[in-house]
Amino acid sequence: MSALLVVRCADPRHEKEWRPALEEAFQGVGGWYTNTFLGSVKDLIEKQGATDGIAALRQIQRTVELGGVTEIALIQHGDCRAYRLEGCTFSDAASEESFQVTQLRRARSVLVSRLSGVTVNLYYLDNREHQIKQIPPN
Repeated sequence: MSALLVVRCADPRHEKEWRPALEEAFQGVGGWYTNTFLGSVKDLIEKQGATDGIAALRQIQRTVELGGVTEIALIQHGDCRAYRLEGCTFSDAASEESFQVTQLRRARSVLVSRLSGVTVNLYYLDNREHQIKQIPPN
């Protein structure tokens, strides 16, 4: 049985927006579950500490190996405080979304190079619209 792994941020300020948006975006998908940690995609591509990126990647690799995962959905969202805590600010929502799309594509490259036989798709949660939209891989 194949499964979808949703990798997303665990920002508690947006938790009530996640569940309905995920259910709408992935309706019809047989089995899916989430892997959440603060910063999620950010930790895959930026090294705050010597092991942050390694720990995030290892968690995803183990979930793929144990859970029969054949597809990963990487999701970023607006107003992410994991970036703001490190001084990253944006002039408007469009510039933040553009930045997050770049981050998603970088994280996809990391996963595609490390995981074989797994499709990696990209999504962005628009906090204002409470909708998840798919992002082209390049």
